[in-house]
Amino acid sequence: MAESPTAGAPLDVSRIGWAIRVIAGRTPWRSMCLEQAIAAKVMLRRRRVPNTLYLGVARGPSAGEPPMIAHAWLRSGTVQVTGGAPVDQYAVVSTFADAPERAVRPTGTVQKTH
Repeated sequence: MAESPTAGAPLDVSRIGWAIRVIAGRTPWRSMCLEQAIAAKVMLRRRRVPNTLYLGVARGPSAGEPPMIAHAWLRSGTVQVTGGAPVDQYAVVSTFADAPERAVRPTGTVQKTH
């Protein structure tokens, strides 16, 4: 349950998000929000770019729809790399941070990562 810093990313991470979205539409397998977030996370981890993968849930929009909707997205710095939809409607269930030096816990305390 840690988050990476919100300081600017050292490279144009939006291009990685764009590449993930383009490829996701062309794969013969399922490439939904979770798969896209994991793929982007791997790409940023290899480049040692701090990032956080979020898992969230929201209430279904209307009767006849699933009562809970799950969503995954990836953030690096201030950029939402994957996840598309406005994520403020989702309650964050878990976070997974990759930060070369430090990760910040949601409560504001600082924790060393390995």
